[in-house]
Parts: sequence; C-alpha cells; structure tokens
Amino acid sequence: MSKKLCGVQAKTFRVLLGSAMGGVYSLSIFLPELNSFLSFSLRVVFLGLVTLIVFGFGYIKRFIRQFAVLSAVSFLFAGLLMGVWLLFKPHGLLIKNGSFYFDVSFLTLVLSAAALYAAVWLFNRIAQRRSSEAAYCRAEITFGEKLVSVNGVVDTGNTLTDSFTGKKVSVIDFSTALRLLPPSAASCILSGELEKLPKYMHLTVLNTVSGESLLPVFNADLLKVKTHDTAFDFENAAVAVSLQENFSKNASILINADLITENIGGEEYAKKNNSKGKRMAESKEKQRSTLHKRSADSACSFELTARDGNNAENRARR
Repeated sequence: MSKKLCGVQAKTFRVLLGSAMGGVYSLSIFLPELNSFLSFSLRVVFLGLVTLIVFGFGYIKRFIRQFAVLSAVSFLFAGLLMGVWLLFKPHGLLIKNGSFYFDVSFLTLVLSAAALYAAVWLFNRIAQRRSSEAAYCRAEITFGEKLVSVNGVVDTGNTLTDSFTGKKVSVIDFSTALRLLPPSAASCILSGELEKLPKYMHLTVLNTVSGESLLPVFNADLLKVKTHDTAFDFENAAVAVSLQENFSKNASILINADLITENIGGEEYAKKNNSKGKRMAESKEKQRSTLHKRSADSACSFELTARDGNNAENRARR
C-alpha cells in the first residue's frame, strides 16, 4: 500500500527484506513491558530501517515522505486491529509492546494465508485484465506534413500539465519524435542543447519522485486516440518528448488520462471534433495544393513559421 501511495516501484527482494525486518520487530512481544519512550523509539528506528530497505534513501525530502506514508499505513492497520480487539475481544488475540499475536495453530495459519493469497491473486488478475483493456489505445499524431501512428497507454500516472499553457500533456518516446519532428529539433533534444530548440517548442517542468526535470513540448496539429470502445480527437494537443525508447506495455505514447476523463461519454464532443477534423483536412488539402511546387523542407518550415506566428498572436491575446 505504501508503494502505491508513494507512486514508486520497489523490487520484490527489497519488499521481502523489509517484511523480514518487520518480523524482527514483532519479536518485541517477548520483551518485558516497555515504557512509552522506549516503545516509540523502537518503532521509529524499525520503521526507518524498513523504509530504507524497501525504498532506499535518495534524498532527505523523499525519505521523509516515504517514511511518513509507511508510518500512516502502519497506524491504519494497527488501528483497525485495535478496534477489532476492543469491540469483539476475540479469543487468541494478544497485544503487547505494539505487536499483535494471533494464537492459532500453524496449519490453520498456513492454510488461511494460502487461501487469502489465492483470493488476492485472482482478484488482481481480473482487475489487471480489465484495466489493461481500458488502458491500451492506438494514437495518431499529426504535425505539419507528417502523421505517425503508434501504440499507446492511457496513463493515470501521467498528470503532466504544461507550465505555460495549462494544457494536459501526453508524452512520446524518442523514436516516435524522430519520425515526427524535423531532424534539427530531434538533434537538439538528443544532444541536450535545449536552449537551441526551434521556436515552436518550449520547455515544461516534470515533477517526479526523484526530483524535477525539463521536457521539450510542442503542439501537435491533431492527436487522435482510439481506446477499446471510444475515439477522441484533440486539436493543438500538447505533446512532450522523452529520451526513453519505449514505455511500459510497448507503448510509444503515454496519453494524459485527464484528456480522456474530461471528455468521455460526450456525443456532442465527438460530433464537434469530427466536424473540426473535416474542416482541418479541407484546410490542409488547400495548403498542399498551394505548396505542392515547394520542397518538403520548405513546406514544413512554411507551416511551422505560420504556426509560430499564430502562437505568438494567441499568447499576446492572453
């Protein structure tokens, strides 16, 4: 539960070692009755050790946050057991030095644990299957004259918002960016020379558990997202570029889940987007007919320059 609340990954062997350390603390039930100060100090020390083993240290702010979450979860479960003990006074439940002891036979303990594990495993399998079906999607990104179609995931963990425009930001991997962006922009991102980014790109702040970083962002002309049961069109969608090559589940784009949840289930929205898409296609067809004699590079630069002007005009209006 602490892993989920902290939004971090911890390796299985670390979790097992942390659980073993918790088991060592439970032996305090065999100690003489401890005074409040010693009991509290012992718990703080062992909670700190478990936090360190499972999550690592990182930096002080991160460690304190994870320690606080683990403490809160421990208090929650201890409070539930204390409530059961006070209300029902079950036979065979003993509390001493902050540890709980269940007086049950070894066979009963093993069989109960196995049954509970099987039930939790089955529930997780069903839940993961349903969430995976809902999370998978197909995305089409249009930028200038280029259109890229990739597999994606509607990522509830992606809450990235553009620092400048307030738009919800989806994230593409670098291989997708190479197919979509002009070589000059991709080269700046790869080399880390972000100050040389083209005018149609800017930086936004990405906050993670490990700290802050900057991601280059551009506005895609059109982002189409098709989930297992619904399709959405987003014009001028904010898209950030990550240097990572592939995200989880072989996804090349992490769709900001808020884009979907804010627009889900609206027939009027779909109709509006369809009509916008048609107008956009007609507009692009006119542009192509006007620019067909130009080279691909000059056409691309013409469109990007026009877009820069529109963006500057919109920012001035705001």
